[in-house]
Amino acid sequence: MPYSFHFEDRHVLVTVEGALPPQEERAAFRKLVTAPGFRSGMALVLDNRRRERGADRNHIKDMITEMAAALRRVRIPRMAIVAQRLDSFAIGALAAKLAEDHALPMEVEVFADLETAVAWATDPPTHPRD
Repeated sequence: MPYSFHFEDRHVLVTVEGALPPQEERAAFRKLVTAPGFRSGMALVLDNRRRERGADRNHIKDMITEMAAALRRVRIPRMAIVAQRLDSFAIGALAAKLAEDHALPMEVEVFADLETAVAWATDPPTHPRD
């Protein structure tokens, strides 16, 4: 499995290793929000540092649609995307912009460092988009 979930008190860390096809990433997100360790209100930290290739614009649009549907049932106040390769960083920035454009009720930011991403994700939003 090219991804894993690690549940903490206030967030869940999703680590992606290798290639993760678009349909499998959407299925992984559905599995995440229905997993026994997931609670509404947890932040999401997506660690893409070991991901083989970034997603394309259509893939990101599909994920935003998937997330919008899930966010009608559960609350994810913040999503931090950790990326070190330029293409992954650019795709993360696109995801943040599309989330804002689609008025998703969560904040999305991209980070190069895991510790900074976790600190931001678990800090309560100053202006939640509820």
